[in-house]
Amino acid sequence: MVLQLGSLVTYRRRPWILADREGSLLYLRPLGGGDGELLPVHLDLLEALKPVLPYEDLSYASFPPPPSSPLASPQELRLFLQGARLLLRDGTAPLRSQGRVGAVRKRRTKGRVSGSSLGPPLREKPWPPRTPGCGG
Repeated sequence: MVLQLGSLVTYRRRPWILADREGSLLYLRPLGGGDGELLPVHLDLLEALKPVLPYEDLSYASFPPPPSSPLASPQELRLFLQGARLLLRDGTAPLRSQGRVGAVRKRRTKGRVSGSSLGPPLREKPWPPRTPGCGG
Protein backbone atom coordinates (compact mmCIF):
# COMPACT_ATOMS: atom_id res chain seq x y z
CA MET A 1 0.00 0.00 0.00
CA VAL A 2 1.47 3.35 -1.11
CA LEU A 3 0.39 6.19 1.16
CA GLN A 4 0.91 9.86 0.39
CA LEU A 5 1.40 12.56 2.98
CA GLY A 6 -1.91 14.06 4.04
CA SER A 7 -3.95 11.00 3.11
CA LEU A 8 -6.76 9.85 5.37
CA VAL A 9 -6.26 6.39 6.89
CA THR A 10 -8.00 4.19 9.43
CA TYR A 11 -5.88 2.77 12.26
CA ARG A 12 -7.24 1.20 15.45
CA ARG A 13 -10.75 1.84 14.13
CA ARG A 14 -10.20 5.61 14.10
CA PRO A 15 -9.53 8.10 11.29
CA TRP A 16 -5.99 9.49 11.14
CA ILE A 17 -4.02 11.72 8.78
CA LEU A 18 -0.60 10.67 7.56
CA ALA A 19 1.55 13.57 8.77
CA ASP A 20 5.07 12.32 7.99
CA ARG A 21 6.97 9.31 6.75
CA GLU A 22 10.55 8.17 7.35
CA GLY A 23 11.21 4.89 5.54
CA SER A 24 8.90 2.27 7.08
CA LEU A 25 7.97 4.54 10.02
CA LEU A 26 4.72 6.48 9.64
CA TYR A 27 3.62 9.37 11.82
CA LEU A 28 -0.15 9.57 12.15
CA ARG A 29 -2.04 12.56 13.51
CA PRO A 30 -5.59 12.26 14.87
CA LEU A 31 -8.19 13.85 12.65
CA GLY A 32 -8.89 16.70 15.08
CA GLY A 33 -5.47 16.78 16.76
CA GLY A 34 -2.35 18.89 16.47
CA ASP A 35 1.29 18.15 15.68
CA GLY A 36 2.00 17.34 19.34
CA GLU A 37 -0.22 14.27 19.13
CA LEU A 38 1.69 12.33 16.47
CA LEU A 39 1.58 8.54 16.73
CA PRO A 40 4.55 6.62 15.26
CA VAL A 41 3.60 3.38 13.48
CA HIS A 42 6.25 0.97 12.19
CA LEU A 43 4.98 -0.84 9.07
CA ASP A 44 7.15 -3.96 9.55
CA LEU A 45 5.96 -4.36 13.14
CA LEU A 46 2.39 -3.79 12.00
CA GLU A 47 2.63 -6.65 9.49
CA ALA A 48 4.17 -8.95 12.10
CA LEU A 49 1.39 -8.25 14.63
CA LYS A 50 -1.51 -8.52 12.16
CA PRO A 51 -2.28 -12.23 12.92
CA VAL A 52 -2.26 -11.62 16.68
CA LEU A 53 -3.91 -8.19 16.80
CA PRO A 54 -6.37 -7.86 13.91
CA TYR A 55 -7.59 -4.39 14.95
CA GLU A 56 -4.05 -3.05 14.43
CA ASP A 57 -4.75 -2.71 10.71
CA LEU A 58 -3.88 0.29 8.57
CA SER A 59 -6.15 1.00 5.60
CA TYR A 60 -7.39 3.85 3.46
CA ALA A 61 -10.33 5.81 4.81
CA SER A 62 -12.85 8.14 3.27
CA PHE A 63 -15.85 10.13 4.33
CA PRO A 64 -19.25 9.35 2.88
CA PRO A 65 -20.30 11.76 0.15
CA PRO A 66 -22.76 14.47 1.17
CA PRO A 67 -26.40 13.86 0.36
CA SER A 68 -27.56 15.19 -2.96
CA SER A 69 -30.78 16.61 -1.52
CA PRO A 70 -30.81 20.35 -0.81
CA LEU A 71 -31.16 21.80 2.67
CA ALA A 72 -34.64 20.97 3.90
CA SER A 73 -35.74 24.11 5.72
CA PRO A 74 -34.92 27.82 6.09
CA GLN A 75 -33.85 27.17 9.70
CA GLU A 76 -31.18 24.73 8.53
CA LEU A 77 -29.97 27.21 5.92
CA ARG A 78 -29.77 29.99 8.53
CA LEU A 79 -27.84 27.66 10.88
CA PHE A 80 -25.44 26.74 8.06
CA LEU A 81 -24.80 30.42 7.20
CA GLN A 82 -24.22 31.33 10.86
CA GLY A 83 -21.72 28.47 11.17
CA ALA A 84 -19.89 29.62 8.04
CA ARG A 85 -19.80 33.21 9.34
CA LEU A 86 -18.38 32.06 12.69
CA LEU A 87 -15.70 30.01 10.93
CA LEU A 88 -14.64 33.04 8.89
CA ARG A 89 -14.69 35.27 11.96
CA ASP A 90 -12.55 32.81 13.95
CA GLY A 91 -10.10 32.52 11.07
CA THR A 92 -9.66 36.27 10.71
CA ALA A 93 -9.71 37.17 14.41
CA PRO A 94 -5.90 37.13 14.79
CA LEU A 95 -5.56 39.41 11.77
CA ARG A 96 -8.26 41.79 12.97
CA SER A 97 -6.64 42.12 16.39
CA GLN A 98 -3.28 43.03 14.81
CA GLY A 99 -4.79 46.28 13.56
CA ARG A 100 -5.56 47.37 17.12
CA VAL A 101 -2.14 46.67 18.59
CA GLY A 102 -0.23 49.69 17.27
CA ALA A 103 -0.37 53.10 18.89
CA VAL A 104 -2.86 55.41 17.27
CA ARG A 105 -1.71 58.97 16.71
CA LYS A 106 -4.35 61.38 17.92
CA ARG A 107 -5.19 64.41 15.81
CA ARG A 108 -5.91 67.86 17.08
CA THR A 109 -9.23 69.32 16.13
CA LYS A 110 -10.20 72.81 17.24
CA GLY A 111 -7.75 73.00 20.10
CA ARG A 112 -8.64 69.62 21.55
CA VAL A 113 -7.18 66.18 21.03
CA SER A 114 -9.78 64.13 19.17
CA GLY A 115 -11.39 61.48 21.28
CA SER A 116 -10.34 63.21 24.50
CA SER A 117 -12.97 64.61 26.82
CA LEU A 118 -10.68 65.27 29.75
CA GLY A 119 -9.91 68.81 30.83
CA PRO A 120 -10.31 72.15 29.10
CA PRO A 121 -9.36 72.67 25.46
CA LEU A 122 -5.65 73.09 24.77
CA ARG A 123 -4.60 76.66 24.00
CA GLU A 124 -2.29 77.17 21.13
CA LYS A 125 0.72 79.30 21.98
CA PRO A 126 2.57 81.29 19.34
CA TRP A 127 5.92 79.87 18.30
CA PRO A 128 8.62 80.91 18.90
CA PRO A 129 7.68 82.39 22.27
CA ARG A 130 8.14 86.13 22.54
CA THR A 131 10.46 87.37 25.19
CA PRO A 132 10.29 90.95 26.42
CA GLY A 133 13.09 93.21 25.27
CA CYS A 134 14.16 91.17 22.27
CA GLY A 135 12.55 93.38 19.71
CA GLY A 136 9.66 91.08 19.14
